[in-house]
Amino acid sequence: LTNNVAVTGGNSDGNFRLSYTNLLNNGIVPNTGLDRNTLNLAVNYALHPKIKLAANIGYTKNRSANRPTYNRGSVSNIVYTTTPNVDVKQLRDYWAPGGEGRQQFSHVPGSMDNPYFVAYEFINSYDRNRLTGNVELNVQLTKDLGLMGRTAMDMFNETRENKRPFSSIRNPVGAYALETEYFREQNTDFLLTYKRSLSPDFFVSVSGGGNRMDQQGRSTLLSTESLISPGVYNINNARAGTVSNNTYRFRKRINSLYGMAQLVFRHYAFLDITARN
Repeated sequence: LTNNVAVTGGNSDGNFRLSYTNLLNNGIVPNTGLDRNTLNLAVNYALHPKIKLAANIGYTKNRSANRPTYNRGSVSNIVYTTTPNVDVKQLRDYWAPGGEGRQQFSHVPGSMDNPYFVAYEFINSYDRNRLTGNVELNVQLTKDLGLMGRTAMDMFNETRENKRPFSSIRNPVGAYALETEYFREQNTDFLLTYKRSLSPDFFVSVSGGGNRMDQQGRSTLLSTESLISPGVYNINNARAGTVSNNTYRFRKRINSLYGMAQLVFRHYAFLDITARN
């Protein structure tokens, strides 16, 4: 289900568009889905007959209480590999009698998980916030010379949580993981362009500019593959000596200059030259 609303406006100097979109998706696999909210703003405005500004900003929030697993232990793979004589619907009560919360009821004990057990107890939740945007300024310095300046950014942070119950094939005493991730990239560039007809036969275009890219990110992962009490999913419920804590950080910067030139003869012969450091 998708819902969208938008507002637009403008005059002789510029225009804008603001929109909001909500998407609600219920997965084919039971107990899965996605909730996405998106907000976008686009603006174009002439500050002066020779100065134009354009901006685009977008914010997206993705959230899911559970995303389906994708490996060989996924619901779809289990159903696909189950023999035809097994009525999958009879596996709906996935806890063994008297073993609720501790022991699953499986049609192939010890070698395959109950598909309903996987669908309702293998939880893979996540929450993601992403912000993207760019601002561009174009200035016509002279009839033949123009300057463009622009900066753009892409940033997100995400939290992922994974829960595995007791008696699962891969994690017989349960498992839990909590991961956070942050990433940001910003590109800032400029381009100076000169265009002129040298004669009725020749046209020349020369451009030169530069770019700076900055990246930074970090991630943290806390996990355990052994829980003390069934159904309690937090790192404090991990058995002693089973907690893994991994942290990663990075920064990266690239500075570059570039140029290009084109000579045109009577609109059918072209000579192009480009360079970049």
